[in-house]
Amino acid sequence: MGKMLAGLVLFLVMSGTALFVGGNIGNQKQPDRIDIRGTITSVAKAPKTAPSSSGHPEDPNASVSSKDGVSAEPNPEGKIVSIMVEGPTTENQPYDKASVSLREHTKIYKKQGAELTRAAIEELTVGSEVEIAFDGPVAESYPVQALAGKLVILNKR
Repeated sequence: MGKMLAGLVLFLVMSGTALFVGGNIGNQKQPDRIDIRGTITSVAKAPKTAPSSSGHPEDPNASVSSKDGVSAEPNPEGKIVSIMVEGPTTENQPYDKASVSLREHTKIYKKQGAELTRAAIEELTVGSEVEIAFDGPVAESYPVQALAGKLVILNKR
């Protein structure tokens, strides 16, 4: 009986501890975090759709190569779809280089004093300082590959 009670107490303690991982209880919103802070070193835009021999855009059902760009929306033609960011690592920012994809759900802001205001994707330029919180899993290649959940332009070049 004593072992059973001790096992139950241990189970309850371990279950309760799992709720507090990262300082959050259950489904509470996680505090803002920054996965990488650095300089945009390159900007990749979606390729223009090349017309086929019939004069119409390529067949959307045609096979694609792993070398083809990933679309941020069905037909982004010329819109920014990813950026390369490089910066120093810190205790709270584990990545020094990241290939970051941008999607419709990415929230883009610019910092003006202490205020954050909405920014357009076109404001992302090589040389701009940014901080990014990733959304979802990170491909642990080098550089890491991730989707941007929130991007803040600290200063624009």
